Amino acid sequence: MYLDDWLLHAPSKEQVANNVRVARGVLEEMGFLLNIPKSSLTPTRKLCWLGIEWDSLSATLSLAPENARRTLRHVRQAHFSRTFSRRQWESLLGSLNFAAPAMPLGRLKHRRLTREVNLHLSPAHRDLPRQVSPSLHRLLRPWLRPGALRQWVPWVFPPPGITVATDASDVGWGYQSCLGHQRCGGWKEGERLLHINARELMVAKEWLNRHPQFARIGVRFDMDNVAAVQCLQKQGTVRSEILLSLSEQIFAIAAKRDIHLSARYVPGRENDWADALSRFRGTSVEWQLRPLVFESLCLRYGTPEVDLFASPSTALLPLFLTFSSRTEAGSLHGGLEQVGSSLPLPTPSHFSPPEGDPHAAHVQGEGSPHSPPLASTAVVRRVVPVVPSSPSVGIGVPLQHPVCTTPSVTETTRLEFLRGVLSKRFTKETVDKMLRAHRQSSVRQYESCWKRFQDFLRRHPSRVISEDTVLEFLTWLADSTNRAPATVLAHHAALSDPLLLGFNIKVSERPLSLLRMGIRAGTAPHRAQTPSWSLHRVLSYLTFEGVPLEVCHLLQKALFLLALATGYRASQLAALTRHTAFSSVTPNLTSLTISPSPAFLAKNEQADDRIGPLAVPSFLRDGNFHPLCPVHAFVAYVEATRGASPDHLFYNSRSGNPLFPRSIARLLCRVIENGDPGHAPRAHSVRVVAASLAFLRTHSVERVRDLGGWASTSSFRTRYLFHSLSPTPCVAMGTPPSIPQGPRGRHMGGRGRPKRKAQLLLSHPPPDAAGTHFFLIGVGERYSAEEGLNTSPHHHQVAPLSVQRQI
Repeated sequence: MYLDDWLLHAPSKEQVANNVRVARGVLEEMGFLLNIPKSSLTPTRKLCWLGIEWDSLSATLSLAPENARRTLRHVRQAHFSRTFSRRQWESLLGSLNFAAPAMPLGRLKHRRLTREVNLHLSPAHRDLPRQVSPSLHRLLRPWLRPGALRQWVPWVFPPPGITVATDASDVGWGYQSCLGHQRCGGWKEGERLLHINARELMVAKEWLNRHPQFARIGVRFDMDNVAAVQCLQKQGTVRSEILLSLSEQIFAIAAKRDIHLSARYVPGRENDWADALSRFRGTSVEWQLRPLVFESLCLRYGTPEVDLFASPSTALLPLFLTFSSRTEAGSLHGGLEQVGSSLPLPTPSHFSPPEGDPHAAHVQGEGSPHSPPLASTAVVRRVVPVVPSSPSVGIGVPLQHPVCTTPSVTETTRLEFLRGVLSKRFTKETVDKMLRAHRQSSVRQYESCWKRFQDFLRRHPSRVISEDTVLEFLTWLADSTNRAPATVLAHHAALSDPLLLGFNIKVSERPLSLLRMGIRAGTAPHRAQTPSWSLHRVLSYLTFEGVPLEVCHLLQKALFLLALATGYRASQLAALTRHTAFSSVTPNLTSLTISPSPAFLAKNEQADDRIGPLAVPSFLRDGNFHPLCPVHAFVAYVEATRGASPDHLFYNSRSGNPLFPRSIARLLCRVIENGDPGHAPRAHSVRVVAASLAFLRTHSVERVRDLGGWASTSSFRTRYLFHSLSPTPCVAMGTPPSIPQGPRGRHMGGRGRPKRKAQLLLSHPPPDAAGTHFFLIGVGERYSAEEGLNTSPHHHQVAPLSVQRQI
């Protein structure tokens, strides 16, 4: 039964017909209306249901012909297209996800394709056409093979013929099958660094490689790891590359030998044999009769009632007694596990304990001549070798001899790793204060760098964490991801504390300096990329001519015009409030003085070095407010949302919740997309446009640097300045559009710059305009009517000025 689609089946045609009559009678009595045209009421052995063709004669499933043709057309469209959008890929993956269960290893192929799509296509711009990469073309080919979408899979898989208990630990691996196959071993240097989930899958792969004689049979692996069980049951996972790769290798081996794989989760306390083998414990000695010998004994002497000296994984009868827990056969029996070591049964001649067993001389050899003939073939003794205890690895390792393990790095966040390291040496209160050393923006940036280091370790599982590994990671960042030298050094700063405190690894200063210079020498200077969207079209859209203004329109207009007028980042816009101390308008609406909340620190602010408030002038036309005036848009939006809390400025027009940086960035992109569609804009490009317009109006790099809050002018010159922007009537980063344009000359300042006279722009304030902000063009400061005007060394002297009604 699937929602309102039901399937009735029975062993015979007559019984199915009877079931149909009964089901119809019950449903009609309950008031259900049957859709007779869409129903198949005649018993048949082949039926198309839910898009799947069900064949009860062969007990197989296959994709319906019509669905197969439709899916094939979709795959061909993606394979033979040069560009494909994220939304189109999602539609294709949905079709293949429906077809995958009816294909051999269909889910495994679908998961690999899904992971590649997620790696190559960002979900940020789902409708933007992207070039189809060669790897995606390669992954689509298996779906295009003749008859690929018309293959079949068994309706019901046969029960497993072999059960294998597996386990992996930090020191080794082990498995034990129901047929007596037993093996254990240690990890190689590269394998030890893998996550425990990957090592659990490697044990299953090890069993398949060591027993090639099994084919056309079902094999079930009993594991105490949920992730490994899910990978075998659901054919891989999209979240982890190493788990997906191991799943592909395991199912490839099984497909060649026609082995059906399944898995079952077993709690660790019940997976005692495999656990003992993986940890090389020397006290675990258990016995078990071979299942075939046990069956022959039952046929000869009858079936026993209780299995003694057993465990949940070795019991051959439903009722058994065990040492570790209470069972249906009775209560706990202390001391039963030690009886096995004193039994006078010889070790089978075909059994040899693993290498490294110090007790090998006591367990190897032929059977005793006085032993029963059955003992040498019917009893399997499980001996686990004893190896010298190795020092613990991970966070608590001594700094003199650091041993680093990937699980402690790849599966924890940076803060969790540092907390674990520092907790070994300091109190909880001290650790909490240490972890608050950086601001939240730095913590997020360092966490992002830490995740890239984790991805690098997963891509290179054989690498041991050392100084060479860190330098190789930084080189990989510069070469593979084209990171700038400053970004590469930021990654080193994020790794320095965890590696020093956890592994006593400190990169020498000289190699790091040489690497930085080498990266800088091979990197082309970054130039600002001109935004592809048109500011003129977006501003025309924001006039909303002929549209009744609602709160959503006022929000879009106020947000975009303020972002343009202030040049603030999305985080700064989210920190704006309605408190009059931080957002105040002059009585006649000639200017707006605005600043983020004092609880917020911008990207390059310090608690004792804050960016001051910014005065946004009004935009007037013929004495009236221009439709694109940011001050008027601010006042109109605040009036329309008067009942909102003053703690935030912008609120969601539907839910009433405050807008946070990510929501503000999305809304800015939506405004740009509505005004000039088809350009996949970035919210930060509004700040780029504002800064470039401010420079083209003021011709002062220092002034734009101060308005934008940059620490130096180089950031503005290399990343924000572009010259192809046409003059646009709007307020940009505190500069009104009516500023006269002086001679341009060179933009970068310094030597060879043409001398320009200072240009003074003052508005026409009323007599009570004390405190109104004015600007001296060419000087990177803001001034008020009460403070007078300072001078710049590159301009003529201007005396202090008292403001009257007109100047």
